[in-house]
Amino acid sequence: MKKYDAVIAGGGPAGSFLAHLLASEGYKVALVEYKNAENYMAAKACGSLSSEKVLDLLRIMGIDEKEVVDSRFKTVSILDGTLNDLSRVKLNLVHLDRYNLGQEMLEILAADGVEVLTGYRADELIMKDDVVQGFKSSNGVVYRGRITIDTTGFGGTLRRQLASKLPDAYFEPDDIIVGAVSEINKVSSEFDEPTIILSNTLAPGGYCWVTPLEKNTLIGLGFPPSFDNVLLENRLLYLYRILKIRPLTLRKYYGVLPIRRPLASSVFNGFMVLGDAASHGNPLFEGGIYGALYAAKLADEIISNALTEKDDVLGINDLWTFNVRYMRERGWILGVLDVLRLFIQKFSQKNLYLFASALPEKMSFDLDTILHISLGLLTTILKPRIFWSLMEIAKHTIAIQDLYLQYPESPSGVFTWARKVENILKEVKKKKITI
Repeated sequence: MKKYDAVIAGGGPAGSFLAHLLASEGYKVALVEYKNAENYMAAKACGSLSSEKVLDLLRIMGIDEKEVVDSRFKTVSILDGTLNDLSRVKLNLVHLDRYNLGQEMLEILAADGVEVLTGYRADELIMKDDVVQGFKSSNGVVYRGRITIDTTGFGGTLRRQLASKLPDAYFEPDDIIVGAVSEINKVSSEFDEPTIILSNTLAPGGYCWVTPLEKNTLIGLGFPPSFDNVLLENRLLYLYRILKIRPLTLRKYYGVLPIRRPLASSVFNGFMVLGDAASHGNPLFEGGIYGALYAAKLADEIISNALTEKDDVLGINDLWTFNVRYMRERGWILGVLDVLRLFIQKFSQKNLYLFASALPEKMSFDLDTILHISLGLLTTILKPRIFWSLMEIAKHTIAIQDLYLQYPESPSGVFTWARKVENILKEVKKKKITI
Protein backbone atom coordinates (compact mmCIF):
# COMPACT_ATOMS: atom_id res chain seq x y z
CA MET A 1 0.00 0.00 0.00
CA LYS A 2 1.25 3.46 -0.94
CA LYS A 3 0.05 6.73 0.63
CA TYR A 4 -0.08 10.12 -1.09
CA ASP A 5 -1.74 13.48 -0.80
CA ALA A 6 -3.42 12.96 -4.18
CA VAL A 7 -3.85 9.84 -6.33
CA ILE A 8 -4.94 10.35 -9.92
CA ALA A 9 -6.44 7.74 -12.24
CA GLY A 10 -5.84 8.67 -15.87
CA GLY A 11 -2.98 10.48 -17.57
CA GLY A 12 -4.83 12.66 -20.07
CA PRO A 13 -4.58 16.46 -20.16
CA ALA A 14 -6.63 16.99 -16.98
CA GLY A 15 -4.84 14.34 -14.89
CA SER A 16 -1.36 15.34 -16.03
CA PHE A 17 -1.93 19.07 -15.56
CA LEU A 18 -3.43 18.61 -12.10
CA ALA A 19 -0.60 16.26 -11.07
CA HIS A 20 1.94 18.91 -12.11
CA LEU A 21 0.17 21.73 -10.29
CA LEU A 22 -0.19 19.80 -7.03
CA ALA A 23 3.36 18.43 -7.12
CA SER A 24 4.72 21.94 -7.80
CA GLU A 25 3.03 23.05 -4.59
CA GLY A 26 4.83 20.38 -2.61
CA TYR A 27 2.18 17.66 -2.45
CA LYS A 28 2.97 13.98 -2.89
CA VAL A 29 1.19 12.79 -6.04
CA ALA A 30 0.77 9.46 -7.84
CA LEU A 31 -0.75 8.99 -11.29
CA VAL A 32 -1.80 5.68 -12.89
CA GLU A 33 -2.39 5.51 -16.65
CA TYR A 34 -3.45 2.39 -18.56
CA LYS A 35 -1.59 3.35 -21.77
CA ASN A 36 2.13 2.68 -21.91
CA ALA A 37 4.61 5.54 -21.81
CA GLU A 38 5.14 5.48 -25.58
CA ASN A 39 1.45 6.15 -26.21
CA TYR A 40 0.82 8.24 -23.10
CA MET A 41 -1.56 10.73 -24.73
CA ALA A 42 -1.65 9.63 -28.35
CA ALA A 43 -4.52 8.35 -30.49
CA LYS A 44 -7.97 9.79 -29.91
CA ALA A 45 -10.96 9.92 -32.23
CA CYS A 46 -11.15 13.70 -32.37
CA GLY A 47 -9.70 16.59 -34.34
CA SER A 48 -7.53 17.84 -31.43
CA LEU A 49 -8.31 21.45 -32.37
CA SER A 50 -8.42 23.97 -29.54
CA SER A 51 -8.81 27.65 -28.96
CA GLU A 52 -5.48 29.47 -28.76
CA LYS A 53 -6.30 29.98 -25.09
CA VAL A 54 -5.09 26.44 -24.45
CA LEU A 55 -1.51 27.68 -24.93
CA ASP A 56 -1.78 29.93 -21.86
CA LEU A 57 -2.55 26.91 -19.69
CA LEU A 58 0.18 24.79 -21.25
CA ARG A 59 2.71 27.54 -20.52
CA ILE A 60 1.86 27.22 -16.82
CA MET A 61 3.13 23.66 -17.05
CA GLY A 62 6.27 24.86 -18.78
CA ILE A 63 5.38 23.44 -22.21
CA ASP A 64 6.85 25.28 -25.18
CA GLU A 65 4.18 25.65 -27.85
CA LYS A 66 6.80 24.98 -30.54
CA GLU A 67 7.01 21.40 -29.24
CA VAL A 68 3.29 20.64 -29.33
CA VAL A 69 1.55 22.91 -31.85
CA ASP A 70 1.40 21.14 -35.18
CA SER A 71 -0.60 23.75 -37.11
CA ARG A 72 -2.36 27.08 -36.64
CA PHE A 73 -5.55 28.20 -38.32
CA LYS A 74 -7.52 31.42 -38.53
CA THR A 75 -10.64 30.21 -40.36
CA VAL A 76 -12.97 27.22 -40.54
CA SER A 77 -14.95 26.33 -43.67
CA ILE A 78 -18.41 24.76 -43.46
CA LEU A 79 -19.65 22.78 -46.48
CA ASP A 80 -22.81 20.89 -47.33
CA GLY A 81 -22.94 17.20 -48.19
CA THR A 82 -21.93 17.86 -51.80
CA LEU A 83 -19.03 20.13 -50.78
CA ASN A 84 -20.74 23.41 -51.64
CA ASP A 85 -19.74 26.37 -49.46
CA LEU A 86 -22.12 27.29 -46.66
CA SER A 87 -20.00 29.68 -44.62
CA ARG A 88 -16.50 30.56 -43.53
CA VAL A 89 -15.91 31.54 -39.91
CA LYS A 90 -12.89 33.31 -38.46
CA LEU A 91 -11.52 31.47 -35.43
CA ASN A 92 -8.01 31.35 -34.02
CA LEU A 93 -7.35 27.64 -33.51
CA VAL A 94 -4.36 25.41 -32.92
CA HIS A 95 -3.92 21.73 -33.64
CA LEU A 96 -1.99 19.97 -30.88
CA ASP A 97 0.22 16.97 -31.57
CA ARG A 98 -1.10 14.64 -28.89
CA TYR A 99 1.92 12.36 -29.01
CA ASN A 100 4.39 15.22 -28.42
CA LEU A 101 2.10 16.74 -25.81
CA GLY A 102 2.01 13.46 -23.89
CA GLN A 103 5.78 13.03 -23.99
CA GLU A 104 6.35 16.62 -22.85
CA MET A 105 3.94 16.14 -19.96
CA LEU A 106 5.56 12.85 -18.92
CA GLU A 107 8.99 14.49 -18.84
CA ILE A 108 7.70 17.36 -16.71
CA LEU A 109 5.91 15.02 -14.28
CA ALA A 110 9.13 13.07 -13.80
CA ALA A 111 10.97 16.29 -12.99
CA ASP A 112 8.17 17.24 -10.57
CA GLY A 113 8.63 14.01 -8.63
CA VAL A 114 5.20 12.64 -9.52
CA GLU A 115 5.12 8.84 -9.28
CA VAL A 116 3.73 7.76 -12.67
CA LEU A 117 2.70 4.17 -13.33
CA THR A 118 1.92 3.45 -16.99
CA GLY A 119 0.49 0.29 -18.53
CA TYR A 120 -1.96 -0.41 -15.69
CA ARG A 121 -5.51 0.61 -14.91
CA ALA A 122 -7.04 2.07 -11.78
CA ASP A 123 -9.58 -0.69 -11.29
CA GLU A 124 -11.30 -0.57 -7.93
CA LEU A 125 -12.22 2.23 -5.55
CA ILE A 126 -11.19 1.78 -1.93
CA MET A 127 -14.06 2.93 0.32
CA LYS A 128 -14.49 3.23 4.08
CA ASP A 129 -17.55 4.68 5.81
CA ASP A 130 -18.82 6.29 2.61
CA VAL A 131 -15.48 7.99 1.96
CA VAL A 132 -13.17 7.26 -0.97
CA GLN A 133 -9.73 6.35 0.36
CA GLY A 134 -7.96 5.58 -2.94
CA PHE A 135 -7.96 2.81 -5.54
CA LYS A 136 -6.41 -0.52 -6.43
CA SER A 137 -4.59 -0.71 -9.76
CA SER A 138 -4.72 -3.67 -12.13
CA ASN A 139 -1.30 -4.85 -10.90
CA GLY A 140 -2.73 -5.23 -7.37
CA VAL A 141 -1.10 -2.15 -5.80
CA VAL A 142 -3.30 -0.03 -3.53
CA TYR A 143 -2.88 3.72 -3.82
CA ARG A 144 -4.30 5.73 -0.92
CA GLY A 145 -4.67 9.49 -0.90
CA ARG A 146 -6.38 12.35 0.86
CA ILE A 147 -8.05 13.00 -2.49
CA THR A 148 -8.68 10.56 -5.35
CA ILE A 149 -9.24 12.00 -8.82
CA ASP A 150 -10.81 10.20 -11.80
CA THR A 151 -9.61 11.53 -15.16
CA THR A 152 -10.06 8.23 -17.04
CA GLY A 153 -12.05 9.75 -19.89
CA PHE A 154 -15.52 8.97 -21.16
CA GLY A 155 -15.61 5.55 -19.45
CA GLY A 156 -15.19 7.06 -15.97
CA THR A 157 -13.78 3.85 -14.49
CA LEU A 158 -13.99 5.09 -10.89
CA ARG A 159 -16.90 7.49 -11.37
CA ARG A 160 -19.23 4.64 -12.36
CA GLN A 161 -18.49 2.88 -9.07
CA LEU A 162 -20.09 5.84 -7.28
CA ALA A 163 -23.31 5.69 -9.31
CA SER A 164 -25.47 5.43 -6.20
CA LYS A 165 -23.71 8.42 -4.58
CA LEU A 166 -23.70 10.92 -7.44
CA PRO A 167 -26.73 12.66 -9.00
CA ASP A 168 -25.70 11.34 -12.42
CA ALA A 169 -22.82 8.97 -13.10
CA TYR A 170 -23.72 7.48 -16.49
CA PHE A 171 -23.93 9.00 -19.96
CA GLU A 172 -27.04 8.32 -22.04
CA PRO A 173 -26.75 7.46 -25.77
CA ASP A 174 -27.71 10.99 -26.80
CA ASP A 175 -25.05 12.41 -24.44
CA ILE A 176 -22.22 11.12 -26.61
CA ILE A 177 -20.94 10.80 -30.15
CA VAL A 178 -19.16 7.83 -31.65
CA GLY A 179 -16.25 8.96 -33.76
CA ALA A 180 -13.83 7.63 -36.33
CA VAL A 181 -10.69 9.40 -37.55
CA SER A 182 -8.30 8.44 -40.34
CA GLU A 183 -4.85 9.94 -40.44
CA ILE A 184 -3.98 9.89 -44.14
CA ASN A 185 -1.31 11.18 -46.48
CA LYS A 186 -1.55 14.82 -47.48
CA VAL A 187 -4.54 15.42 -49.76
CA SER A 188 -5.15 18.17 -52.30
CA SER A 189 -4.53 21.79 -51.42
CA GLU A 190 -8.28 22.32 -51.85
CA PHE A 191 -8.44 21.68 -48.09
CA ASP A 192 -6.04 24.21 -46.63
CA GLU A 193 -8.04 24.98 -43.49
CA PRO A 194 -10.20 22.98 -41.07
CA THR A 195 -13.41 22.03 -42.85
CA ILE A 196 -16.71 20.83 -41.39
CA ILE A 197 -19.06 18.90 -43.68
CA LEU A 198 -22.73 18.74 -42.69
CA SER A 199 -24.66 15.73 -43.92
CA ASN A 200 -27.60 14.10 -42.19
CA THR A 201 -27.08 11.11 -44.46
CA LEU A 202 -23.44 10.52 -43.58
CA ALA A 203 -23.35 11.83 -40.00
CA PRO A 204 -26.93 12.27 -38.71
CA GLY A 205 -27.01 14.60 -35.74
CA GLY A 206 -23.26 15.11 -36.09
CA TYR A 207 -20.72 16.22 -38.67
CA CYS A 208 -17.66 15.23 -40.71
CA TRP A 209 -14.37 17.08 -40.73
CA VAL A 210 -11.11 17.51 -42.62
CA THR A 211 -8.09 18.95 -40.79
CA PRO A 212 -5.04 19.60 -42.97
CA LEU A 213 -1.73 19.35 -41.11
CA GLU A 214 1.82 20.03 -42.16
CA LYS A 215 2.67 16.42 -43.08
CA ASN A 216 -0.70 14.66 -43.28
CA THR A 217 -4.46 15.14 -43.06
CA LEU A 218 -7.08 14.07 -40.52
CA ILE A 219 -10.46 13.00 -41.84
CA GLY A 220 -13.18 12.06 -39.40
CA LEU A 221 -16.84 11.89 -38.57
CA GLY A 222 -18.93 11.69 -35.43
CA PHE A 223 -22.61 11.29 -34.61
CA PRO A 224 -24.80 10.17 -31.70
CA PRO A 225 -25.27 6.38 -31.40
CA SER A 226 -28.98 6.99 -30.91
CA PHE A 227 -29.16 7.50 -34.69
CA ASP A 228 -29.04 4.61 -37.15
CA ASN A 229 -25.52 3.24 -36.69
CA VAL A 230 -24.13 2.00 -39.98
CA LEU A 231 -20.57 0.78 -39.52
CA LEU A 232 -18.18 3.67 -39.00
CA GLU A 233 -15.75 2.12 -41.44
CA ASN A 234 -18.35 2.21 -44.21
CA ARG A 235 -19.16 5.82 -43.46
CA LEU A 236 -15.49 6.76 -43.67
CA LEU A 237 -15.18 5.05 -47.04
CA TYR A 238 -18.24 6.92 -48.28
CA LEU A 239 -16.71 10.18 -47.03
CA TYR A 240 -13.60 9.41 -49.13
CA ARG A 241 -15.85 9.07 -52.18
CA ILE A 242 -17.49 12.42 -51.50
CA LEU A 243 -14.07 14.03 -51.12
CA LYS A 244 -12.94 12.25 -54.32
CA ILE A 245 -9.78 10.90 -52.73
CA ARG A 246 -8.09 7.50 -52.56
CA PRO A 247 -5.79 8.08 -49.62
CA LEU A 248 -3.01 6.11 -48.06
CA THR A 249 -4.28 5.49 -44.54
CA LEU A 250 -1.56 5.83 -41.93
CA ARG A 251 -3.62 5.27 -38.77
CA LYS A 252 -7.25 4.93 -37.72
CA TYR A 253 -8.79 5.85 -34.38
CA TYR A 254 -12.23 4.99 -33.04
CA GLY A 255 -13.77 6.21 -29.83
CA VAL A 256 -16.57 7.85 -27.89
CA LEU A 257 -16.73 11.47 -26.76
CA PRO A 258 -19.20 13.15 -24.38
CA ILE A 259 -20.99 16.17 -25.87
CA ARG A 260 -23.40 16.86 -23.02
CA ARG A 261 -23.52 19.26 -20.12
CA PRO A 262 -21.14 18.61 -17.19
CA LEU A 263 -22.06 16.07 -14.53
CA ALA A 264 -24.37 17.50 -11.88
CA SER A 265 -21.60 17.01 -9.32
CA SER A 266 -17.90 16.42 -9.84
CA VAL A 267 -17.12 15.73 -6.18
CA PHE A 268 -17.82 13.29 -3.36
CA ASN A 269 -16.13 12.42 -0.06
CA GLY A 270 -12.45 12.03 -0.90
CA PHE A 271 -13.20 12.10 -4.61
CA MET A 272 -13.25 14.33 -7.70
CA VAL A 273 -13.87 13.61 -11.38
CA LEU A 274 -12.46 15.80 -14.18
CA GLY A 275 -12.12 16.10 -17.95
CA ASP A 276 -14.13 13.87 -20.28
CA ALA A 277 -15.02 11.67 -17.30
CA ALA A 278 -17.12 14.62 -16.05
CA SER A 279 -17.97 16.03 -19.51
CA HIS A 280 -15.92 19.16 -18.85
CA GLY A 281 -14.94 19.55 -22.51
CA ASN A 282 -16.85 20.20 -25.69
CA PRO A 283 -15.33 19.62 -29.15
CA LEU A 284 -17.26 22.57 -30.58
CA PHE A 285 -16.61 24.97 -27.71
CA GLU A 286 -12.89 25.75 -27.24
CA GLY A 287 -11.97 22.08 -27.68
CA GLY A 288 -11.84 19.13 -25.30
CA ILE A 289 -8.22 19.68 -24.25
CA TYR A 290 -8.87 23.26 -23.20
CA GLY A 291 -11.96 22.22 -21.25
CA ALA A 292 -9.96 19.54 -19.41
CA LEU A 293 -7.11 21.91 -18.55
CA TYR A 294 -9.54 24.60 -17.39
CA ALA A 295 -11.23 22.18 -14.99
CA ALA A 296 -7.87 20.90 -13.71
CA LYS A 297 -6.63 24.41 -12.95
CA LEU A 298 -9.75 25.21 -10.95
CA ALA A 299 -9.52 21.82 -9.21
CA ASP A 300 -5.94 22.55 -8.15
CA GLU A 301 -7.01 25.78 -6.49
CA ILE A 302 -9.78 24.08 -4.51
CA ILE A 303 -7.81 20.93 -3.62
CA SER A 304 -4.65 22.79 -2.64
CA ASN A 305 -6.54 25.08 -0.28
CA ALA A 306 -8.38 22.14 1.26
CA LEU A 307 -5.20 20.05 1.73
CA THR A 308 -3.58 22.99 3.48
CA GLU A 309 -6.44 23.32 5.94
CA LYS A 310 -7.04 19.62 6.64
CA ASP A 311 -4.74 16.68 7.39
CA ASP A 312 -7.32 13.95 6.80
CA VAL A 313 -9.15 12.76 3.68
CA LEU A 314 -11.04 15.67 2.11
CA GLY A 315 -14.81 15.57 2.49
CA ILE A 316 -17.45 16.61 0.01
CA ASN A 317 -17.92 19.94 1.80
CA ASP A 318 -14.19 20.66 1.46
CA LEU A 319 -14.49 20.22 -2.31
CA TRP A 320 -17.93 21.62 -2.99
CA THR A 321 -16.66 25.05 -4.01
CA PHE A 322 -15.34 23.43 -7.20
CA ASN A 323 -18.88 22.56 -8.28
CA VAL A 324 -20.25 26.01 -7.47
CA ARG A 325 -17.51 27.91 -9.25
CA TYR A 326 -17.31 25.62 -12.26
CA MET A 327 -21.05 25.63 -12.90
CA ARG A 328 -21.32 29.40 -12.59
CA GLU A 329 -18.17 30.22 -14.55
CA ARG A 330 -18.26 27.65 -17.38
CA GLY A 331 -20.80 24.90 -16.73
CA TRP A 332 -23.80 27.09 -17.53
CA ILE A 333 -22.71 27.64 -21.13
CA LEU A 334 -22.23 23.89 -21.61
CA GLY A 335 -25.75 23.43 -20.26
CA VAL A 336 -27.11 26.00 -22.70
CA LEU A 337 -25.24 24.38 -25.58
CA ASP A 338 -26.77 21.04 -24.61
CA VAL A 339 -30.28 22.46 -25.06
CA LEU A 340 -29.35 24.10 -28.36
CA ARG A 341 -27.68 20.89 -29.60
CA LEU A 342 -30.80 18.83 -28.93
CA PHE A 343 -32.84 21.44 -30.78
CA ILE A 344 -30.50 21.66 -33.81
CA GLN A 345 -30.51 17.86 -34.14
CA LYS A 346 -34.19 18.18 -35.05
CA PHE A 347 -33.34 20.28 -38.12
CA SER A 348 -34.08 19.02 -41.60
CA GLN A 349 -31.11 18.92 -43.97
CA LYS A 350 -32.34 22.10 -45.65
CA ASN A 351 -32.63 24.11 -42.47
CA LEU A 352 -29.36 22.75 -41.12
CA TYR A 353 -27.74 24.30 -44.20
CA LEU A 354 -29.63 27.56 -43.65
CA PHE A 355 -28.39 27.65 -40.08
CA ALA A 356 -24.77 27.13 -41.16
CA SER A 357 -25.10 29.74 -43.93
CA ALA A 358 -26.29 32.31 -41.41
CA LEU A 359 -23.21 32.01 -39.18
CA PRO A 360 -21.35 35.33 -38.86
CA GLU A 361 -17.93 35.65 -40.45
CA LYS A 362 -16.28 36.40 -37.12
CA MET A 363 -17.04 34.53 -33.94
CA SER A 364 -15.62 34.74 -30.45
CA PHE A 365 -15.22 32.13 -27.72
CA ASP A 366 -16.76 34.64 -25.33
CA LEU A 367 -19.63 32.85 -23.61
CA ASP A 368 -22.20 35.62 -23.90
CA THR A 369 -21.34 36.16 -27.57
CA ILE A 370 -21.90 32.51 -28.45
CA LEU A 371 -25.23 32.39 -26.64
CA HIS A 372 -26.52 35.53 -28.34
CA ILE A 373 -25.35 34.37 -31.77
CA SER A 374 -27.01 30.97 -31.31
CA LEU A 375 -30.37 32.37 -30.28
CA GLY A 376 -30.20 35.07 -32.94
CA LEU A 377 -29.56 32.52 -35.68
CA LEU A 378 -32.45 30.36 -34.56
CA THR A 379 -34.73 33.37 -34.79
CA THR A 380 -33.41 34.19 -38.26
CA ILE A 381 -33.95 30.85 -39.98
CA LEU A 382 -37.10 29.51 -38.43
CA LYS A 383 -40.45 29.96 -40.15
CA PRO A 384 -43.28 31.99 -38.60
CA ARG A 385 -45.46 28.88 -38.25
CA ILE A 386 -43.13 27.46 -35.64
CA PHE A 387 -42.57 30.74 -33.82
CA TRP A 388 -44.16 29.42 -30.66
CA SER A 389 -41.97 26.32 -30.75
CA LEU A 390 -38.97 28.63 -30.87
CA MET A 391 -40.30 30.49 -27.88
CA GLU A 392 -40.53 27.20 -26.00
CA ILE A 393 -36.89 26.41 -26.77
CA ALA A 394 -35.83 29.90 -25.74
CA LYS A 395 -37.75 29.42 -22.50
CA HIS A 396 -35.90 26.17 -21.78
CA THR A 397 -32.55 27.72 -22.66
CA ILE A 398 -33.08 30.57 -20.24
CA ALA A 399 -34.33 28.16 -17.57
CA ILE A 400 -31.16 26.05 -17.89
CA GLN A 401 -28.94 29.11 -17.66
CA ASP A 402 -30.76 30.31 -14.55
CA LEU A 403 -30.45 26.89 -12.90
CA TYR A 404 -26.70 26.72 -13.46
CA LEU A 405 -26.16 30.24 -12.20
CA GLN A 406 -28.13 29.29 -9.07
CA TYR A 407 -26.23 26.05 -8.46
CA PRO A 408 -26.68 24.94 -4.81
CA GLU A 409 -24.17 26.24 -2.29
CA SER A 410 -24.11 22.89 -0.44
CA PRO A 411 -24.46 19.18 -1.33
CA SER A 412 -27.89 18.93 0.28
CA GLY A 413 -29.66 20.51 -2.68
CA VAL A 414 -27.83 18.89 -5.58
CA PHE A 415 -30.16 15.93 -6.25
CA THR A 416 -33.16 18.25 -6.45
CA TRP A 417 -31.18 20.59 -8.70
CA ALA A 418 -30.17 17.70 -11.00
CA ARG A 419 -33.79 16.56 -11.32
CA LYS A 420 -34.82 20.06 -12.42
CA VAL A 421 -32.14 20.03 -15.11
CA GLU A 422 -33.23 16.57 -16.28
CA ASN A 423 -36.87 17.65 -16.42
CA ILE A 424 -36.02 20.59 -18.68
CA LEU A 425 -34.00 18.39 -21.01
CA LYS A 426 -36.76 15.77 -21.13
CA GLU A 427 -39.21 18.46 -22.21
CA VAL A 428 -36.83 19.60 -24.96
CA LYS A 429 -36.40 16.02 -26.23
CA LYS A 430 -40.18 15.50 -26.32
CA LYS A 431 -40.84 18.63 -28.35
CA LYS A 432 -42.00 17.68 -31.82
CA ILE A 433 -40.82 20.53 -33.98
CA THR A 434 -41.28 20.36 -37.72
CA ILE A 435 -38.37 22.29 -39.19
